[in-house]
Amino acid sequence: MKYTVFYNGNSGEIVFSTTLQLDIENMKIAEFEVESGKTLVSVDVSNKEHSIIAEDNPISETAKNSNRITTLEKAMMDMLASQFGDDEESGK
Repeated sequence: MKYTVFYNGNSGEIVFSTTLQLDIENMKIAEFEVESGKTLVSVDVSNKEHSIIAEDNPISETAKNSNRITTLEKAMMDMLASQFGDDEESGK
């Protein structure tokens, strides 16, 4: 099986490998700034200066529920603290 391998020429560390046939002569390596919470989609090569096309990461239902539970726990602890008082404040 034939692999195309992108690797560090100094250390030999493999960065990426694939069995897909690639047009190596037209491969480019560049650095782009990508906002947090974004996923890379492609590179816009229509202008002289290439730019990244990125889209928002969809938040999973698990992450949404985890965030809701954390918010609910905090609200409950705040409510209990205000209802029963903080032990440090009461000197107990």
